[in-house]
Amino acid sequence: MEIQNWIADVNQKAEIVGNVSALAGKWKKVSIYKVPCCIRGGNEEKQRAYMPQLVSIGPYHHGEDHLKPMEEHKQQALVHFLKRSNKPLEAFVNPVAQVVEDLIDSYGDLDLSWKNDTNKFLQLMIVDGVFMLEVFCSTVRELNYPDDDPIFSHNRNRPLLSIIRRDFLMLENQLPMAVLGKLVAVQSNNSEGEEFVIKSLVSPFFFPSPTRSDLNLRECMHVLDVCRKILVFKGQDGNEGHPQSIRIPIDKAQNNETLPPAMVLKEMEIRLEASETRSLEGASFKGRMISGLLKLPRIIVDQDSETLFHNLLALERLHIKAGNEVTSYLAFMNNIIRDVEDVSVLTSYGIIIKGNNVYDQTVFEFLQSLPKDIIIDPESNLAMVSKKLSRHCYRSPWFVNQVALMLLPEFNTPIKRLTFYIACIALPLTLVQTIYAILSYKKP
Repeated sequence: MEIQNWIADVNQKAEIVGNVSALAGKWKKVSIYKVPCCIRGGNEEKQRAYMPQLVSIGPYHHGEDHLKPMEEHKQQALVHFLKRSNKPLEAFVNPVAQVVEDLIDSYGDLDLSWKNDTNKFLQLMIVDGVFMLEVFCSTVRELNYPDDDPIFSHNRNRPLLSIIRRDFLMLENQLPMAVLGKLVAVQSNNSEGEEFVIKSLVSPFFFPSPTRSDLNLRECMHVLDVCRKILVFKGQDGNEGHPQSIRIPIDKAQNNETLPPAMVLKEMEIRLEASETRSLEGASFKGRMISGLLKLPRIIVDQDSETLFHNLLALERLHIKAGNEVTSYLAFMNNIIRDVEDVSVLTSYGIIIKGNNVYDQTVFEFLQSLPKDIIIDPESNLAMVSKKLSRHCYRSPWFVNQVALMLLPEFNTPIKRLTFYIACIALPLTLVQTIYAILSYKKP
């Protein structure tokens, strides 16, 4: 009997797989993923980048022992939210309930206990969504919480806020953006609530500097996706991340280019500058006879950067339509940063901006912690830049020898190289002098 049940189950699944449109629709809805072990890595330190430390958002980590204390703060946030909105809880439940099936489908590999109990799932969406909104709002305006509240008080030295911000950046700790949009739309009687959430609350929470007013984030999947779209935004004309000067066809850009590190580029008279664009793809290179100009987008490295970029890499790997811009940028930076001194060079040109209590060694270790198999997308702008820069640096045997020489530890400073060059010049001169002395002796 068991074998018959198994055969029937497989046949049923085969019928579903045969229906291409149904299968495509299933995967199309998924936007929040569990990060597999092959991406997490075996190192416990790397695992922390994907595991919330203080608060669970969504179903994946709900109920874990070390996250349970925050549930009381979530309930308190819900009460304050309803009181300030002057609306009953039912007014928020109904709009979210209308899309609860889509919300469930947003999570990949979701436990059956959540799929079978939609009421429990709906309650989780509302409580966690309200908590996120309250955290966002508390950073931009007074919410009348008690002065001693560790999360929502107006005291700017709130010790838990930085940990919560980091937890909000994890791929496994996300809510579909539709939840936040529905809640704000009801609260503000504004049908454009979702756009309001993204531009007025979410963006300033992670990026204190003003974001572009023409940044359209209506189609964002969740908060982590908001951060990604801000980082790779190219502008309405599409040229902000792709300057006109580097859109010249260059064969088929490859992703296996070997580039000299930043310290060597500087010694080779290649000037480094921070590009005007904020997009991570906003790089360009102009080569001259000997020198050159390499422009790279700025990157801010702070206490949240490791969590942010590890999870953005996971998102780009797991979500097919996410793009590869962040992966390409980090692969390019890993190519030109091979030592702490390379970090110092890029910092001196304003390409790397370090946050508080972040040192060159910290930045170097962060880049070293990234997966070793990330590569530059061969169709990307950075692949073109990498190709042009590689051709410039290795265009003649002289340049190849120069690069190889500067990469050796015995010649990693200008003084050591100058001494070597003087020795190279002095040796043939000494040889000529010796020959001349011998000839003078034989034939005065």
